[in-house]
Amino acid sequence: MSNVEDERIYGSRRMSITLLLSQTLGVYTMLFLPHAAVASGAAGYVIVYSLIYIVIGIPVMYMENVLGQFTGRDCIETFPEYQYWRYNILGMNKNGFHLPWRVGLSSALLANALFFSYFKGKRSLKWALIIVTVVPTCGRILFMIGSMLQKGLVVKYEEAFDTTLDTFIKKFSLSTSIADVLYTLNVGTGLSFACASKTAFRAPCYSNTVIVVVITCCVTLLGIFSTVMMTCPYAFKYDIKPIDIMNYRMSNIFEKIPRFIDVYEQTSLWLIISFLFIAISALGLNICIMVSLIETVSTRNLKVAKNPGLTAFVVAITMYLGTFPLLGNISMYFLVDTKRTLSIIAIFMVICENFVFVLWYGLERFSEDVHFMQGVQPKSSVKACWLMSGFVLTYVFCTQVFTAYINRNETMGNTVAWYFLLLNIGLTVFVTIVKMFIGIYKHNLYDQLSLDSEWGPTSEILRRSRAMFTAQAMTKEYMYRHYHLKAGILKRQQRSNVRIKPARTEGVRFDIYRK
Repeated sequence: MSNVEDERIYGSRRMSITLLLSQTLGVYTMLFLPHAAVASGAAGYVIVYSLIYIVIGIPVMYMENVLGQFTGRDCIETFPEYQYWRYNILGMNKNGFHLPWRVGLSSALLANALFFSYFKGKRSLKWALIIVTVVPTCGRILFMIGSMLQKGLVVKYEEAFDTTLDTFIKKFSLSTSIADVLYTLNVGTGLSFACASKTAFRAPCYSNTVIVVVITCCVTLLGIFSTVMMTCPYAFKYDIKPIDIMNYRMSNIFEKIPRFIDVYEQTSLWLIISFLFIAISALGLNICIMVSLIETVSTRNLKVAKNPGLTAFVVAITMYLGTFPLLGNISMYFLVDTKRTLSIIAIFMVICENFVFVLWYGLERFSEDVHFMQGVQPKSSVKACWLMSGFVLTYVFCTQVFTAYINRNETMGNTVAWYFLLLNIGLTVFVTIVKMFIGIYKHNLYDQLSLDSEWGPTSEILRRSRAMFTAQAMTKEYMYRHYHLKAGILKRQQRSNVRIKPARTEGVRFDIYRK
């Protein structure tokens, strides 16, 4: 396959949408977010999640995609402060070291999928992404259809769906809902930058972002409805409240779902389907992360560039063997609790992006850059959402930090995550203060605080095109305003060229004449 054909396949619009969907349609979207919504009032969260995806999710993800393509840099160059640490689990006894066979099987499938995805370059990656995107969605739809055929659905559905909104009013948290939605879209993690920097020109446009976010929102709502239906047969058989079942302290995948499906007709079929789409959806994001990192390293290491398949296989096997201590039941809960707190860092990165490129760089200049890159000027509604999202995310960040502080002593995962968050904040503040002191010492404090002067197109041709585009945009704006001014003058002249005859005494009819 030629390089031109390879670039055409990888940089197409369909490939860009599929790559983004494989990142957003993960286990969190398919499983954990619907389960949390049903446990806290499904009806209210259907409305709230839809609004958050549209009002905040679309503008924030669109901003990240544009920034990623406009800079043309990968995640390491975009976030130079990100460091990669390796953890060694020491002092663990033999009782805490065991491997669930389901997790081992999923990791082995991931290693093989990565190895085979590089045999024919990115063409096989295209089909791998289609599989991890389409199969989980179809499996979720098929599972929902199967739940409709079970007993007790009509009796318990209204109670499980929380149509009265009683549970939703008691447990609703706006900041937590926004944080969960942003976590499903993977904004602030660097994945959108890596994806957008590799796609074709104008691929991460507004319409593609809308398609990805809307599909993710629909899959989330589909998961909520499916989870509501899944709890009804179990609640009907044992005559208990569905919301009480969802609030049990049990694992969603290995404890709750098998209990719910055990009362189904044809239990084996629906158990296989449920674990199938859960396992495949878990592979999608891992493949994207590994492929993105390998391609990032390939630009800096010729040996990795010559043997990408072997490198992917070795890295996957190494991670598979190195994460054995983290696959126990206690470690699983530890990682879940840690993830909830560390997701605050991604929100902080989105706030930094919004502050730098929308507020500091300037909304109009940024809109002009978007116009130059995408060929379509952002609408006023998108600009307003960009401004609003910065303040909303600041509120979410402060609220989540306060919540993490309150819950820091509940579990070991929350404790470790809280201190890790403090360590990140402390390092960020320390590095910032050191850079400011260095700037004062070298008498270039203004350069340290100013924006990167090299941000934007890197080649001379693109810089000239950017300047020419600015002049053309100013000329078109002048012509556009002049045209509207003339149209307004003509419209006012037509309106003023109307005479109203005085009303007759015997009626209330008005006769209008034009010259």
